[in-house]
Amino acid sequence: MEDSEFFKQMTDLLFIYRKIRNINLNELSDLVGIDVKFLNRLERGKHDTLISNYFKIAKYLNIPMDEMVKIINQYFKE
Repeated sequence: MEDSEFFKQMTDLLFIYRKIRNINLNELSDLVGIDVKFLNRLERGKHDTLISNYFKIAKYLNIPMDEMVKIINQYFKE
C-alpha cells in the first residue's frame, strides 16, 4: 500500500464515523484541538497528518481500534 492510499483509507474511516456520530467539523475541531480548516483539508485529501492525530480524532469519534489496525496492518504488509 502506498502512503497516499494509507492516508486516504484512514481519512475515509474518520469521515464515515464523523458522519455516523453526527459531528460537524467545527465540533470535532473543538473536541480534538485541531484547526477546522486543517480538518477540512484532511477530509478532502488535500493534507495528511501524523498518525497520532488520526488516533486522537478516532478516540473522540469512538472508532473501534480494530478498524484502524486493519488499515495499519495492510500498510505494513507490503
